[in-house]
Amino acid sequence: MMRVTITLCSLLCLLSLSTAYPILKGRHNDTGSNPFSPHDPSDNVTGMPDRCTGEGFGAIMLDDRGVMHYFRGDSVWMGFQGPTQRINETFQGLTGPIDAAFRNHNHEHPLEHQRVYLFKGSQVWSYFEGKPVSGYPRPISEAFPGIPDDLDAAVECHKGECRTDSVLFFKGEKVYVYSPKEDPAVKQKTWTNLGPCTAGVRWMEKYFCFNGINFTRFDPVTGERLSPRPLDTRDYFVRCPGRGHAHTVRQNATLMSIKNRCSNRSFEAFSSDDNSKIYAFRE
Repeated sequence: MMRVTITLCSLLCLLSLSTAYPILKGRHNDTGSNPFSPHDPSDNVTGMPDRCTGEGFGAIMLDDRGVMHYFRGDSVWMGFQGPTQRINETFQGLTGPIDAAFRNHNHEHPLEHQRVYLFKGSQVWSYFEGKPVSGYPRPISEAFPGIPDDLDAAVECHKGECRTDSVLFFKGEKVYVYSPKEDPAVKQKTWTNLGPCTAGVRWMEKYFCFNGINFTRFDPVTGERLSPRPLDTRDYFVRCPGRGHAHTVRQNATLMSIKNRCSNRSFEAFSSDDNSKIYAFRE
């Protein structure tokens, strides 16, 4: 039995290099960094804002390459760790602060699919592969009829998780569900239990509402809060010195051995999906 367990573990480690590991790195959303590596001091440039302060972010989005962007004032941070950059250095013709941002998901309209949209006041900008999309900036009322100006947050919702490919726009306690294929295209809701969202993002098929430096997970259809309590963004979404799961795991050998697929701990079950990826289950 021990030989079988070791063999399966070795096989799983080899397969992880070509199949399972892209869950972390294959779509650029990790920016190639090791999730257990310490904070890089070079990320903090003298005189530039630091993402690890308690101010939070005005907007968060994934771009068309799957890289997470965090906006605050005139600054943007790309990836879970990295230096501070000016928004106008990354997004031509745009300066901060940004009210809301999202990456569109709509396979039925290829010219809109994977475009990113950034909102400021009454205007919206659009970019694809780092370049401005022709015809933008435009008034929000033209690009997204029925959506108000001066938004607080926005997040795309995929078909199957919402009824159709949609966008959730937040302003105060109001949520505007923008679904161009439905009639009416905009439905207004009030999600008082969720509270205000200063930023929103869809990550790993889950939806997150940020309020300052804290965030909660929520149901994109009902607005139900799915987190038992607010969590700190610096422990989950950005890498900061002395914080986060990496810091906890280094202090906890038992937890490390559970998460380490190549430790001597046995697995409870193995399975594979339609794409031939192999999954191992432990606790």
